[in-house]
Amino acid sequence: MVCEEGLARIARELGIGAGLRLGRGEERSGGREKSRLLSDALEACIAALYLDAGSEITLGVCRALFEARLEHEAPGARDFKTRVQEALQQRGQKPPSYALLNLTGPEHVRRFEVSVSVDGDEVGRGEGRSKLEAEQAAAERALIKLESVADAPEPAAPEPSPDEPASGAG
Repeated sequence: MVCEEGLARIARELGIGAGLRLGRGEERSGGREKSRLLSDALEACIAALYLDAGSEITLGVCRALFEARLEHEAPGARDFKTRVQEALQQRGQKPPSYALLNLTGPEHVRRFEVSVSVDGDEVGRGEGRSKLEAEQAAAERALIKLESVADAPEPAAPEPSPDEPASGAG
């Protein structure tokens, strides 16, 4: 709910992007729609409200912004990095590691390519306009792979042949 994309979605609904003061490069690269900038701006607005009006009014505004979403959106549902780490922890495995594989494009339209590995084995790759976005995309692919392994049926124990005596009989 309070991850970057969740906050950015609320910021878009409120039209916060139109009020951002941006440099020329950020303006040209679509900064008013960047999730990172929008989520940071919404956080700044909430902080300013708290400093200006106090906790009671700020809690009321936050309740109005978030309460209806709580019923419809699972907290953390889009945070794939957290979900991968939790899945690995449940299995008793080490946390994943992320590696930057490639960085392309001019500064205002960079593309990042990242891999995520578990115990030295690559389990996902992703691309994005930021390193974090690429990590989230890689984690999403890793989560799909990890869940498919977890959902795979256990190999069945071999059936004794009719010629073999049943174990424990004697």
